[in-house]
Amino acid sequence: DESVKDEDLGMASLFMQRKEEFPYISNGIDILKDRYDPKTLIPKLTVSEAVGLYDSGVIAGGMIPKVDSCIKAIQMGVEKCIIMDGCVPHSILMELLTDEGAGTMLTADEEAG
Repeated sequence: DESVKDEDLGMASLFMQRKEEFPYISNGIDILKDRYDPKTLIPKLTVSEAVGLYDSGVIAGGMIPKVDSCIKAIQMGVEKCIIMDGCVPHSILMELLTDEGAGTMLTADEEAG
C-alpha cells in the first residue's frame, strides 16, 4: 500500500526533527464516531482509547494506517499527533490558533500518579 510507505517516510522525517507535535494532514475526514456525520468529530483520544475504537469499528479502512502512524509517533516520544482534514479551508490555522482545533488529537495515556 503506497500510503503506508508515505506515512512511514513522514514519520522517519518527524523523528529526525524531534517534534513535540505531529500534524497529520489527511485528504479526508477526521476521526468521527459516526463516519457519515461530521458533527460526531472526536476531538481528543489517548492511545488506549484509539485502540478501543479499532475494536469497535470506528477506526476502520483508510483511517487505520493514519492512526497507526500517530500511535507509533507517540510511542517514539512525540507529545501529541493531530489528524486533520486538509480539504477543510484553513484547517492548519484553525488547529494552531483556536482552542477547538481542527481535527482529532491523539496523546499518550496518562500515567497513574
